[in-house]
Amino acid sequence: MSGNELIGVPIDGDGIIPSKIPKDCQLVFTTPSHQFPTMVTMGQTRRKELLKAAVEKDFLIIEDDYEAEMNYFAESSQSMMSMDTTGRVIYVGSLSKTLSPGIRLGFIVAHQRYHPRSANCARCYDAPPPHYRSGDCRTIFSAWSLRCSFTQY
Repeated sequence: MSGNELIGVPIDGDGIIPSKIPKDCQLVFTTPSHQFPTMVTMGQTRRKELLKAAVEKDFLIIEDDYEAEMNYFAESSQSMMSMDTTGRVIYVGSLSKTLSPGIRLGFIVAHQRYHPRSANCARCYDAPPPHYRSGDCRTIFSAWSLRCSFTQY
């Protein structure tokens, strides 16, 4: 892990507790739609608190929203990526559960300055089958009228 130390941060009924994140933290990895292991959904107020803490403590956030659209009991929460005004959130998502588990199609949305680093992470994260390409993502996102730039990793 490049000499970094992995530290657990306490969670409560609203998700990760931003005040418990160490001052020297450089990166927070969170699954706001389903905080593991409690399956708590991080509320909008807590998401805003985490974004504020990221600015104050100068860390990045990886928002892994692998099940964001799989909530059938309540309205989906707004992603931290969509609320981020400082470019500190790297959003990781998957279309596998929405489309088909066999597809193994994921994506990363990040500020332009993180694209080279994101590419390295994507290569290690999960290798998709060779017959799926960035064009497949482009087609899907275009159908949803999303404006994106695509790079295949």
